Amino acid sequence: MKVEFPRWENNDPIGWISRAEKYFRFHGTSDNAKVDLASINLEGDAIQWYDWLEACHGPPKWEEFKEELINRFGPSGYENVDGELAKIRQTSTVLEYQGRFERLSNRTRDWSEKQLLGTFIEGLRLDIRREVKMNQPRTMKAALSFARLQEEKINEEGRRNNKVIRENPSHYSTPRRLTKEEIKERMAKGLCWHCDEKWHRGHQCKQKRILMIEPIENSEEEDDFYEGETQDNINEVQDDSMAISIHALEGLQTPQIMKVKGFIKKQPVMILIDSGSTNNFLDSTLARRLKQKIERASTFDVKVADGRSLTSPGKCEGIKIILPNYELITDLFFLPLDGCDVVLGAQWLRTLGDIIWNFSQLTMRFQDQGKEVCIRGKRQDTITSISSYQAERLLKKDCSIFLMQLSIKKDPKGTSYTPPELETLLSKFSMIFAEPKGLPPSRSHDHRIPLIPGSAPANVRPYRYPYIQKEVIEKIVQEMLQAGIVRPSMSIYDKEMLAIIHAVTKWRPYLLGRHFQIRTDHKSLKFILDQCISNIDQQKWIKRLLGYDYEIVYKKGTENTVADALSRLPNQIEFTAISLVTCKNLENIKKEQKENSAAQALIQNILQNSSPEPHYSWDGEILRYKNRIFLPANSAEKEVIPEEFHCSLQGILASYARINGFQELLSKE
Repeated sequence: MKVEFPRWENNDPIGWISRAEKYFRFHGTSDNAKVDLASINLEGDAIQWYDWLEACHGPPKWEEFKEELINRFGPSGYENVDGELAKIRQTSTVLEYQGRFERLSNRTRDWSEKQLLGTFIEGLRLDIRREVKMNQPRTMKAALSFARLQEEKINEEGRRNNKVIRENPSHYSTPRRLTKEEIKERMAKGLCWHCDEKWHRGHQCKQKRILMIEPIENSEEEDDFYEGETQDNINEVQDDSMAISIHALEGLQTPQIMKVKGFIKKQPVMILIDSGSTNNFLDSTLARRLKQKIERASTFDVKVADGRSLTSPGKCEGIKIILPNYELITDLFFLPLDGCDVVLGAQWLRTLGDIIWNFSQLTMRFQDQGKEVCIRGKRQDTITSISSYQAERLLKKDCSIFLMQLSIKKDPKGTSYTPPELETLLSKFSMIFAEPKGLPPSRSHDHRIPLIPGSAPANVRPYRYPYIQKEVIEKIVQEMLQAGIVRPSMSIYDKEMLAIIHAVTKWRPYLLGRHFQIRTDHKSLKFILDQCISNIDQQKWIKRLLGYDYEIVYKKGTENTVADALSRLPNQIEFTAISLVTCKNLENIKKEQKENSAAQALIQNILQNSSPEPHYSWDGEILRYKNRIFLPANSAEKEVIPEEFHCSLQGILASYARINGFQELLSKE
């Protein structure tokens, strides 16, 4: 029996290592050959990583290889697996929940069987958890069986209820269909379309009714019939709009599209299952090859997701499509498709009921007549690059290498023919038909729009335009930028920085090897070398200044004026002085307090708070008693202060006596 080495998967390195060890155990591989065999089967980023590891640290051993591989491609070492397992909850089916639970429980080592069983039951959906608890399972196997049985029971009850709802007749009346003759008759009598009363502007029907208007085919007679209609209550008549996604139209496989192989009349076809398309579509070329009968009763407009509208020539009813493990019969609309033959959209998907769609595994599961159907999609082929070392090892084995070159074949219908007479005329007046390379020449009279005298400027509200017009506008603007007609605007900051670069570049021979100053009135440029974040233009300009010894000095705009006769006058030196009024007696008192032992003892008591004095205070410079300056007992200021206050001209008491004398003299007069 031949067992192949497991295929490398980036998203599951732990599982890949587990399968590789089983492979080694089955074949009895030695420890020396394990790393070589595993490295040969690496792909993509993994082989690049291994080449780097081998070049830097040498060939690793198998245990080292596993550890480094998990550190590089596996989950983070700081991931709390126990916390994730404790908080796991069922969000989809029991099978999906079981898979997530098993992946997390395999990475834990200290959990007992009882703890795992309790965590699994508590994570189940509420309606399933209740029934599982009632059965009191003792093992994980029993809990899984009870959970699956309860899930099947709930799904069966849901399908039964839906069937009952469909079988019950609706209490609404059958929608009434209005034909063209009835519409003409009501318009001739002036009756409302929805009731039998006279129609007038603002009319509202007393009784709400359900009406149905049949889709009107595209014909000239019907266009003439609706031409000239003026009633306000005419509803827009259109069939159910059909839509198809861009990727399905181009045959591209995206995360929302699954590609499946199938058969139509024993002819292999490529089928895209797309939830973004409303209907089922068949390629027109394949329909002609299969000789399918086209129902051309009417044409249909199909809207593409990019805004385009395609016309379907008709449809084919009752096409049998054979899928893997499933067969279906459906109606297909014809449409030109690229890259695929059939698109199955919501028209088919809505008939399946509940669908479990796994886009990562490309599987789709649904129930059909009580049986589970699983459709597997085709994985997209990937092309990976290999190193020369890998190519050398592959060439030593039996392999084939193909070199293909693809070229675009030009459509002969797209080539244009120009008569020789027209070629001569175009070459003679080539300047007229040449593409403009700048602004148009100045003219004596430019085009203008005359306005009525006294009218206000035109004020038009902004409006939206379609994306096609936006692309055309952007293309025109880009062409004008390349031709120089329109130039990209620059901010004041960019212009000032660019001016500095031009000035330094121009004076480069005189500035190299010397220290110089760059004076600017743009204050933000002063910090150009200190800022942490800079844009691409700033990085380019700073690179141009490398190698210069300079400093940027900010100079206010008012000082940065043009030199004139007055600005060339010599600078005059001005001498200024600051006058301060100080108290001479206060300095003498501070000196005496420092030399007096009694004053120092009071200060120490206040600072140490050993025997606080209630009326003494110390502010760090001078001692006070009841907020008045304290004079020591032997202070010389006791004689000086009374003399200045009573006898001198600056004394307060003398001034007070003079003021009182003036007041008495004024009162006598």
